[in-house]
Amino acid sequence: MFTHFTILAGIMKEKVNTLKLVQISIWLNGKQLSISVPPGMTTLELLNDKLNLSGTKSSCNEGDCGACTVVLAQNTDGKIVYKTVNSCLYPAFRLHGKHLITVEGLAVKDKLHPVQEALLDAHGTQCGFCTPGFVMSILGLFLLKSNPDKEDVLSALEGNLCRCTGYDSILKAVNLVKKSLKNTTDLLPAQLKKVEALLLDSPTPICFTEADNPEGWETKDCYIPRTLSELWDNVQTCKQKGNFKFLAGGTDLIVLANIQHIHSSHIFDLSNLKELQGIYLSNERSHSQTNSFNKFLVIGGNVTMTELLNDKLVKRHFPVLIQALKQMASMQIRNSATMAGNIANASPVADGATTLMALEAEVIIISHTYERRVKLSDFYHGYKQTELKSDEIIRAITIPLPRADKVFTNFIKSAKRKAVDISGVVSAIKIGYNKDTIIRAVISYGGVAPYPALAHKTMTFLRDKKIDAKWIEYAGETAMSEFTPISDVRGQEAYRNLLIKNHIIKHLQMFLEYVDSI
Repeated sequence: MFTHFTILAGIMKEKVNTLKLVQISIWLNGKQLSISVPPGMTTLELLNDKLNLSGTKSSCNEGDCGACTVVLAQNTDGKIVYKTVNSCLYPAFRLHGKHLITVEGLAVKDKLHPVQEALLDAHGTQCGFCTPGFVMSILGLFLLKSNPDKEDVLSALEGNLCRCTGYDSILKAVNLVKKSLKNTTDLLPAQLKKVEALLLDSPTPICFTEADNPEGWETKDCYIPRTLSELWDNVQTCKQKGNFKFLAGGTDLIVLANIQHIHSSHIFDLSNLKELQGIYLSNERSHSQTNSFNKFLVIGGNVTMTELLNDKLVKRHFPVLIQALKQMASMQIRNSATMAGNIANASPVADGATTLMALEAEVIIISHTYERRVKLSDFYHGYKQTELKSDEIIRAITIPLPRADKVFTNFIKSAKRKAVDISGVVSAIKIGYNKDTIIRAVISYGGVAPYPALAHKTMTFLRDKKIDAKWIEYAGETAMSEFTPISDVRGQEAYRNLLIKNHIIKHLQMFLEYVDSI
């Protein structure tokens, strides 16, 4: 009996302690590399633990500090694109077919890279722990823009923290690079530059191998479908195997894995699905939307925040979304994170979801057998509870374009830091008006309820009001009466209540100023 139990336990142990390794082909600092990685491994873990490259630092492990910043080069529609990412939040298997550049790849023999030289000359380093991250962020900035302005520089560096040098010397280093730089090609050593031509070739297909799991990785398998039909086939197969998660940008799910050790045994990576790409205008109409709209902006489920920030249609039709995006996360995170992921994560303080709710957005939800549309204002059911079933994903987000030209929109975020911080309270507003009257208003809040929510009473109060300052204070009082916020590290209940009121007052004051100016 004992022997029989021992044999069975051995079989069970063998079953549990196996996983599928992902065989990837990448370029690392100019050299091609084929390597097998566990599906749950991050790029930071790959560099530090498997490749013994310790220049990329591990600090917060949740995308706040920028010490782990690396630069990726990839072929995007026949063009080589460089971007910075937090390696602590970037799945290692996504490196397949890309060029990974770390701080170790920049110096040529004994000669420092121009960015490193500038930081040295400007006394931009003390303990040096954060310096590799700054080097890579500055490099990424100049690969993106050869002549960045002050706003570009601050945006590129807001995701990097330094606790001992002070930022003035680091900003001086950026100016030194800017003055000395004749051509952006000077920033890439020859061994890195030559990889660009190689990236234009199609990568070899990704492969998987069954292997033992002595390190005890909890994520045992990942699927990397290229089409929706392939995705649904694999989902049906996987349903019987254990818990699974869909991975879009991953900047929230991987934080849960890194910090709270919450893992899924199976991952479905959505990043290669072209059906979830694109930003475009459409005439498609939803039954839940009224005849006051004739066109919609469609945002694919895979569209990153950086793509939204740079999109001409978004800039033209929804500047308030640009206003919100500039205050969300950091450049490194925006380069990976998706707006669909910001919605699906169901954070009570989701800046993107709060803004889209004020814009009367809908989400298009799909499964293997159907497609359905849900107003974003109806999408949340409770804390971390949404309309999404376990086998559904967000295909796209739609935002209606109002026919009337007279529309005012605004976004306000209250947080301890100007950037890369979770909001204490966040709000957005859209007001449609004619010559002297508010026709309707849509107001949304984050950070005051278990999920982003509309201020229905305040919206009703504002409807048909004459455009006048005398009722603004009462509108703020009405908004404050609608919510019962919690107290936590980002603000006590009384403080949040005051912010609720003051946000409305500020929105409406800006509305009056806007109307007076046109």
